[in-house]
Amino acid sequence: MSANNRPELSQSDVDEMSEWFQHFDKNDDKKLDKDELKRVFHALCWVVTDEEFEKIFATADLDANGYIDYDEYLHLLSTFRKDPATERLELIEAFRHFDKDRSGTIEKSELRRFLLSKDMAFNSGDHRLLDKLLSKVDTNGDGKIDIEEFVTMMMEKPDMAKLKKF
Repeated sequence: MSANNRPELSQSDVDEMSEWFQHFDKNDDKKLDKDELKRVFHALCWVVTDEEFEKIFATADLDANGYIDYDEYLHLLSTFRKDPATERLELIEAFRHFDKDRSGTIEKSELRRFLLSKDMAFNSGDHRLLDKLLSKVDTNGDGKIDIEEFVTMMMEKPDMAKLKKF
């Protein structure tokens, strides 16, 4: 762990972040504007308000040029890294937020309620995606997501191939 109590970045982490930077730098100008950085946040499922995003961007833009260059990007992402034990505890708390009926599992109806409460689109295509998500995450096949399945899903590194739509 580094002196600032954040985990050190491994070479594979740096390589992956470099790939992400290149992917989200849509105009290939070697820097991210606000819209490009928002797509990074969206792909990482980091939910922040517009006000929070503006503060994060301003803090990350160390040279105050209105863009996030690669070094600023690495610094920003490394500040968001947590040690796995802390991340696991936060995910357990998040699971409890989803598990409204305190059954110890998340059912489709609970996921739908959550998505609707966040003003996310929910049409027939979304129902199919939700079914696919449940079947992928539901490793024991009981039709529900338990806490271990949820934590495993959330701690899994995003697949760049699946992020190409962002």
